[in-house]
Amino acid sequence: MKKTIIAAAIAAGMAAPMAANADVTVYSQLYSGINQAGGDAAGVTQNDNDGRGRIGFKTSEELGGGMTAFAKFEIQVDVNDTVAAGGCNKDTDNTQSVFCQRDSFVGVKAGWGAVSMGRMHGAYKTAGGVKFDPFVATALQARGNGGMAKGAYASNGFISQLVQYKSPKIAGVQLQYQTSVLDNDNDATKESSEGDSLMAITYTGVKGLKVIYASAKQAGTTTGGTEDKANTKFGAQYSIGKTMKVTFQSESVEAASNGAGDLTYVNFSYKMGKHNFVIANGSFAGDNAAHDMGYMALGDIIKLNKTTHLIIGQRTTDGTGKATTPNADKNVTSLTVGLRKNF
Repeated sequence: MKKTIIAAAIAAGMAAPMAANADVTVYSQLYSGINQAGGDAAGVTQNDNDGRGRIGFKTSEELGGGMTAFAKFEIQVDVNDTVAAGGCNKDTDNTQSVFCQRDSFVGVKAGWGAVSMGRMHGAYKTAGGVKFDPFVATALQARGNGGMAKGAYASNGFISQLVQYKSPKIAGVQLQYQTSVLDNDNDATKESSEGDSLMAITYTGVKGLKVIYASAKQAGTTTGGTEDKANTKFGAQYSIGKTMKVTFQSESVEAASNGAGDLTYVNFSYKMGKHNFVIANGSFAGDNAAHDMGYMALGDIIKLNKTTHLIIGQRTTDGTGKATTPNADKNVTSLTVGLRKNF
């Protein structure tokens, strides 16, 4: 733990001289909420939705000839001093860390697109997915609660040791492709992201419309007896003027921490002054009937200013099945009041 705090302090100390350089951006986002839960998870909790706060650094530099180098380094922060999500490693003294590496990569871009290498969000996640959910990273969110798939190959988490290509936007179409370069020459084992690949195609050629198709493959092993797992999704979001949005997303998943199956998600949002009223609905039909879930959330995201949002709402998740199944009997109603601050 001490080593982690020292590392974080060094990073913070470096931020001041770095910020003096015009092409370095330092940014952060913190969230904390109070949730009154009823049903199978009755009680009151204060959380930041599993440590989704972050502090990060972005930089870019012109190389000449139309090429630009860029880099990003981001650390996950748990403002409630509990173990951050995403599997933060233990220190040598066996103490859990409240800091965890998020996406961190380097790359170059030009007119032909951008190539980057490192630890990243999966393309499946960034195309649609969490960006379609106004309640993402709060207790009201759809992912993991019956509306969207959860896991590094779905709509949360990060994947290490990837190479990514992102194309320029042509006639409103943009391609994003990621693959692992790991190869340990041992088909019986699998290291990290070895053999994995993810892709997404996004279309924004019509004003107000965004359409996405994405897939993710988590490779298995040949002689080890495990098979490849694949996730696919299709979604669309349409903005009606500056006040209304309608969103739809459908997923078929095998590599997801909430189990294999099919998900659907819809939402409608309406802006009025500083308020953004949202109603969302989703369902998860598991490959085993015991994993079925239903999701509904409604609330108000109040824009106190450009960087501070107050989130108020209620989420209901209904699950059916036996107590030994992953999503069994997850019948929860959660009333949430949360505050998000960007700076």
